[in-house]
Amino acid sequence: MAARARSSSATSRRSGPGPPFFRFADEAEFSRLLAGGGLDEVQVRTISSSHELSGADELWEVMVRGTVRSRALLLGQPDEARVRIRAALDQVVREYASGGGIELPVSVKLAAGRRPAS
Repeated sequence: MAARARSSSATSRRSGPGPPFFRFADEAEFSRLLAGGGLDEVQVRTISSSHELSGADELWEVMVRGTVRSRALLLGQPDEARVRIRAALDQVVREYASGGGIELPVSVKLAAGRRPAS
């Protein structure tokens, strides 16, 4: 969702060093990482849930204060681009309105592997 808002409004800029934001959302890529680290019987699964926030202001604060790469990406934009990103975020989160706030769908990858017996 935030990526959708960002992609529709942001000037293209890198968020600094590091892998692509969603690199390990790809289960095959995540499995390769663990297998490449010497683990056997690698399993990766997706866990879906939702996260409640008071609204777009709280989500913006989470993105700016709670994540290093998102902070760098957002604050590294020119002021006018950041205003457009924020406006797009406000628009996107409306579809997640719930009660007095927003309920955002989230998913995480849970991965496990077994270290081979020595």
